[in-house]
Amino acid sequence: METIEMGTTIQGQSQTHRFPNLKAVIEVQRPDDDVPVIDVRIPADLLAGEFDETRWPSTRRADLSDEERSQKRHYVCNQLHIVSMSLDLLQCAIADGDVEDFEQTLGIAIASMDILETLATK
Repeated sequence: METIEMGTTIQGQSQTHRFPNLKAVIEVQRPDDDVPVIDVRIPADLLAGEFDETRWPSTRRADLSDEERSQKRHYVCNQLHIVSMSLDLLQCAIADGDVEDFEQTLGIAIASMDILETLATK
């Protein structure tokens, strides 16, 4: 399987997005004449709705005011929500065979995962 840059669509190819800090992988397989298949491997607790402060070092910095900490936490939660909703939309679209907005929705999910990957290291 080849890893290619986001935004590149090659029919009959696979695309892998790895997020090592989040311990997550998103794989997309694009058969030549069929509906894409997406395989998402994300830790169960990542999108569970519970905010795990230990996963997001940027929200625990001692130099942050309470308001700044709250804003950072809110930003992380928003990104998690975007990923969750995007992945749900992708699953529904694939199940219905309606892949018109597949690439755009996948791009949104990947972009938010990239942001979360960065926030998990700071």
